[in-house]
Amino acid sequence: MPARPNTTDAETLADYTSETLIIPNLRGHDMATAMQELTHALRIGGHIADALAFYHAATNMEFLHSSAMTCGIAFPHVRSPNVAQVCFALGRAAAPIMWKGGNVALPVRLVFLLALPATEASDYISAVLSLGGLPQNTELVARLLAASTSTEMLALLRGVRLALPRGKRRVI
Repeated sequence: MPARPNTTDAETLADYTSETLIIPNLRGHDMATAMQELTHALRIGGHIADALAFYHAATNMEFLHSSAMTCGIAFPHVRSPNVAQVCFALGRAAAPIMWKGGNVALPVRLVFLLALPATEASDYISAVLSLGGLPQNTELVARLLAASTSTEMLALLRGVRLALPRGKRRVI
């Protein structure tokens, strides 16, 4: 069984993912295929039960309101009662993928696909706030783009402290 993220005592971004959820070489050359690969990783890891429903929710949301940022990172997400705990799959594209949604098409190389419980707010907020700070951390983004393996990428995420440490989180 693949390693599962442990969000109970989460203190870094690495606590919301695992090596098996990191794809350092996405095969897809478009948004839909990249999302399919990341959804598959979440399903294989046992984080989502209905991969097709999750995939459709994620891609539909992206088509309506793109999560792509000008720094080359996209943060698609799905909140679902079928997700037990906050986690994410991370994919890196060798060449930029044109991430199309809404009225925008931006080149993206890193994709963080978040699986979020419908009711858990504290871990959700902490993870989103922490991921939201990545675009300003250009050194980390460059190191994630240069890392050779999922092991190296996970090690880099271990260095990203959560925006809301465990003791500061509260259930809303």
